[in-house]
Order: sequence, then C-alpha cells, then structure tokens
Amino acid sequence: MTLTVEPLVGSTRVVVLAPDGRVVRDQAAEFHRFGISIVLRQDILAALTEVVHDPTAMLVVSADIPCQELRDVLDVAVATCGSSVLLGLTATTDTGAVGAALRAGVRSTVDLPLTAERLARTFRALPAKAASTGPIMIGNLTVDAARHRIDWAGAPVEASPREFAVMLQLAQNHPHMVALDELAAGYQGSSVDPYASVRVVINHLRSRIAQVTGARGTAIIETVRGVGYRLAG
Repeated sequence: MTLTVEPLVGSTRVVVLAPDGRVVRDQAAEFHRFGISIVLRQDILAALTEVVHDPTAMLVVSADIPCQELRDVLDVAVATCGSSVLLGLTATTDTGAVGAALRAGVRSTVDLPLTAERLARTFRALPAKAASTGPIMIGNLTVDAARHRIDWAGAPVEASPREFAVMLQLAQNHPHMVALDELAAGYQGSSVDPYASVRVVINHLRSRIAQVTGARGTAIIETVRGVGYRLAG
C-alpha cells in the first residue's frame, strides 16, 4: 500500500519555529507541489512577526524548545496566530508537553521532520475550530483532549503521545471507522513502515486497555479487516 494525498486547494503558508533547519526534510519545490509555502524561523519574535503580517499562515512550533520556554511560547503563539498552531513532535517529546500544548489551544500535532505529504495530510485532518473541546465519552471510555487523558470507568489508561493521538482520532470519528491510510499518515516520510507502526500502536492501546478493563482490547478497538479500525459501542 502507498500513501497518497492530493495537493491542497489554494496556497497554504506555514511558518516553522525550530532551533534549526533539520526539522524540515523536503525541499521547497516539494512543498510547493502540495500547495504549501514553508518559512523557517529560529527566533520566536521573527516567527510571530510572520504570522501577524499574514493572519492566514499556520504556525508549527517544534517541541525541541526547552519545556518551560515551550509553554510560554505556545501561549503567546496561540494568542497571536490568526490561523492554526501545531506542535511538532520529536522522538523525545513526552506526554506532558503534548497535554500542555493542547490545553494552550494548539489544534493538532505533526511528526518532525516535516515532509510535504505529511503536512498536507495533517492539515486535511485538522478538527474544525468550532468543534467541542470537551471530553468524548463512549460508554465507559472517555478521551479528553484538553487533559490529554484516557479513562475507562474513571480509571486512567496510560498512553504515549502517539497512542493518545490514535485513540483521539478513533474517538472523534466514532461510530465510524478510521482508514488505515489516515492513521498511517503521521508516519509518512519517516524511516519506519507507517502501516506496521499503526498496528504496533493499536496493539499497545489494546494491551493498556485490557490491563484496566480486564477485557480483551480487541473488544474495545475493533479491526475492520484490511481497511482500518473503529471503537466499539
């Protein structure tokens, strides 16, 4: 299977705030092919100036910024940016940083380094701004984006940032299925097999749920054979 995505309609300008240019993998021409214009800035004031001058520009903030400074940067970024702010995830990003970002008003996350296809898929999957930010409750399951928390009948279910992102995507689409291609989009451009990575995440989530519920995780996260996954209930 091959991940494919159509170019975005119109032109989307993206300002990336990061310590260095290694957070962007593709060349400018590849981003342009997907309807994306990339501007890389290492200074917060320079990045904010970009989004002030262009209120339609999206802002990606790398989680490589030191933790305390990152919280301050995200607060200012969300208050300043007229469009969407995303948190760029690295291999060392912890759950606490993602939870703080969501509470600050960040609309989504995207894995770094950035590729044109990964970024385009992330933009297409962004939740509507008008959508409720409250917890999603499906039977005994609660997925709370603001607190970055999964509960089963009040008991917390531990999850890594990637596992939480997958569970949130499943909850937001319940009772419908989420295609494997959509779940795998976050791994596009990385060195790992995106489909195998999704299956590993699903297996981890099922194991974590089973530890809390005592039931088989497959009874909570159902497989639509060869197509995708959905939450039961």
